[in-house]
Amino acid sequence: MKQSTSIQPSSLTQDFKHSTEEIHQRVERHPFVEKLLTDTLKASSYQQYLVDLQVIYHALEKGIREQMTQHSELRKIYFPQLER
Repeated sequence: MKQSTSIQPSSLTQDFKHSTEEIHQRVERHPFVEKLLTDTLKASSYQQYLVDLQVIYHALEKGIREQMTQHSELRKIYFPQLER
């Protein structure tokens, strides 16, 4: 009989999930997120949200590019084709 095998999440994954569970629950109860999840968010609010994310991602991507020369580990997570 063939035994089923399952992949167990790493302890890092489990630790991360456990340590962020409370904040995720609080975020999901935020009025903006509640509207987003229930499809009652105004299109203009969602558009502004995307614009705001663009600013954040641009800053993060720029920071990663600038720090790669000093921290070679960043090359493992930097994919220029994914930049916005």
